[in-house]
Amino acid sequence: MYKLLVVLGIFFLSKEILIFDFTKEASILAWRQTNDDVMGGVSTSRMTIDKNGHGVFLGNVSLDNNGGFAMTRLPVDMKITKNHKK
Repeated sequence: MYKLLVVLGIFFLSKEILIFDFTKEASILAWRQTNDDVMGGVSTSRMTIDKNGHGVFLGNVSLDNNGGFAMTRLPVDMKITKNHKK
């Protein structure tokens, strides 16, 4: 429990790093989804931007055909400066 509190404390005290700016004009084409269909499952997912400019990951996760996962990711090359903590 102590380790969790330390990690959370560091997280909340560190400076914010913007990874993606979800605005109405933003392109979400770089976001990649991987679903269990790569292994025979039938889950589906996608990334969208809602009317308020929030990124939304949505879809259906199915346990059919021994499936059950969906994920989204954004390949980024992050530069952490001395002003940010690792």
